[in-house]
Amino acid sequence: MRFPGAQSFGTAATSPRVEWRIAAMRHRLQSRLSRPTPHVRRTVVLIALFIASAVACNGKSTLVAVAPSASQSQPPALDGTSWTVISLNGVEVPADAHIELQFTRGRLTGNSGCNSFNSDYSQQAATLRIGELAATRTHCPDPVGTREQALFAGLPATVTLTSNNDRIELLDAMGVVRIIATRKIG
Repeated sequence: MRFPGAQSFGTAATSPRVEWRIAAMRHRLQSRLSRPTPHVRRTVVLIALFIASAVACNGKSTLVAVAPSASQSQPPALDGTSWTVISLNGVEVPADAHIELQFTRGRLTGNSGCNSFNSDYSQQAATLRIGELAATRTHCPDPVGTREQALFAGLPATVTLTSNNDRIELLDAMGVVRIIATRKIG
């Protein structure tokens, strides 16, 4: 039995206005599905940072978790201090690399040996939080670029600060020493 004015699904003619609405909805749905979610973007960034850190090691050393020893004193207040990085992920940094960190009134500024960078930071005793880094974008050839990637991955990962005389160690959440620096004098 057919009802008056009823059409079958396959042969129903739709008005141009309805077709336009269907096409617009389809386009919005496809564009939402093609954009990665913040969770996916964050995961991709973390994987890229992990790979950059692994490449920075270049197979020459292994990351080692280090517990603070009794000889390590209470970490210094970082405000108003400057440091020269001497090790990244267990790999020694050459003296001529000029990787420097300056901590002033809640701002971290520095040089990666190629690009300048800055961020905010907060310190409470041995707890250190470094915010998202902003940096200039000069292309850095290797090995400078590899060291820069390790530095930019290591700074935001830092959660703990230990010190021994005029030397600081920045550790990640697993207790792995990511960055070692010596106090800059003058």
